[in-house]
Amino acid sequence: MAKCYINNKDWKKILNYAQASYDKWKAEIGGMAVCYKDKEDDWILTEPVILKQEVDHGSTSIDKTELAKYYTKTGMKWGKKEFRFCWWHSHHNMGAFWSKTDTDTIDEFEDGDLSFALVVCLNGEYKFRVSMWEPFVSHQDVKLNIIGREKSTVPKKIIEEVKKLCEQPTLKYQSYNRNYNQHYYGSSDQQTALFGVDGPNTYINKQEADFLIGKQGEFQDKLIDGELTHNRYVEMVKNMNADLEKRGSIFRLQPFPNPIDDEVIYSAIPDAYVFEVGKDGKPIVDPEIDEWNQSFGVY
Repeated sequence: MAKCYINNKDWKKILNYAQASYDKWKAEIGGMAVCYKDKEDDWILTEPVILKQEVDHGSTSIDKTELAKYYTKTGMKWGKKEFRFCWWHSHHNMGAFWSKTDTDTIDEFEDGDLSFALVVCLNGEYKFRVSMWEPFVSHQDVKLNIIGREKSTVPKKIIEEVKKLCEQPTLKYQSYNRNYNQHYYGSSDQQTALFGVDGPNTYINKQEADFLIGKQGEFQDKLIDGELTHNRYVEMVKNMNADLEKRGSIFRLQPFPNPIDDEVIYSAIPDAYVFEVGKDGKPIVDPEIDEWNQSFGVY
């Protein structure tokens, strides 16, 4: 079976991109790379780059025009070799795993026969996925052999490149006021109203709240499927909460208790495990929502 490699220079470049984006915005970052087949029929990941994109705490969106240019330019350069594209992105301190958004992005490569994807964390943890699209669909996470692995500081050139090509979304967060006249599933699109509804005083941090609710839902699914141990899950929640506190976020995640009760894990609404904290760092509890949360084992 073919093996996959990346040299230390390219590996450090990806980690440096991730670190620079985190240092600047506490955000993820993404980019592209090339995987080519060598004389031993192994795959070599090389030439990682970043393109113009929007970055935030839980996602990154590469400019489609710049991505199209990259495909054309890279195809012309590597056309004489057997190569495939690799999409990579960072998860900073959240742990290396494939979120629903990640797998949806990987699926965008299904028009080809083979593709690669990489997610990295600041501490060097990673997942490297090989996706086969023909003659049948198959995904496998494999080892990426890093040649000459070592740590280093982020070069000034990388920092300047990240500042030049990356920006945060235009959506700006405003001060947050609660509106408890609407509660769970109170809106027409069946999304929870726990964090408020659209309006000048209630549309606050909705993007971050939606991200955390989605992340808690992913954790819940992985716990149910046995893809995530409770200890690892708690560790990931602690890391996310520490990062949220450092960034001054008003939100935190509440982990499921251990042992996990089947009735709780299968019926709990992820929203109930995302809560708001006050300036003192303590949870802000509304009596009605507190009663609802307690019915799902959240205290």
